[in-house]
Amino acid sequence: MLYEWAWALQELNQPDDAARLFERLRKEYPQGRFWADATCRLAQRAFDAKDYAVAGGLVDEVLAGKTDPKVREYAMFLRGQIAVAKTDWPKVREVFTTMLKEFSRQRAAAGRRVWIAEAYYRQADYAAAGPRLERLAPQLVDKRERGWR
Repeated sequence: MLYEWAWALQELNQPDDAARLFERLRKEYPQGRFWADATCRLAQRAFDAKDYAVAGGLVDEVLAGKTDPKVREYAMFLRGQIAVAKTDWPKVREVFTTMLKEFSRQRAAAGRRVWIAEAYYRQADYAAAGPRLERLAPQLVDKRERGWR
């Protein structure tokens, strides 16, 4: 009930009230079915506020336990975005490489490979970045032609 109520408040453009309910759900029902998703929503909120320490801690909590694969994938992606925001390029490579191995969705694979190549590039490892970008170029051009952004 709290979960649905929180989402209703989110839809009604009351994000602060929704966050309070997600936090309540997280604290009162740590073994609950929606705990991981509520925790991810709070992590996303912290990330959006540029509070990367809080966001990272919440993501770590989610990833420490067993959770639904979709929620786990979301948490991993958020971990990668936190690493990007902090310009922690070795962590960016680690997270997105792990995601490529752990999650098989092809639609997301190109984006993960782009982040890995970007991380190599940002670390001035052009020998590693170049071939990766060359392999990705046909995929990215094809997607842009089909309206992908």
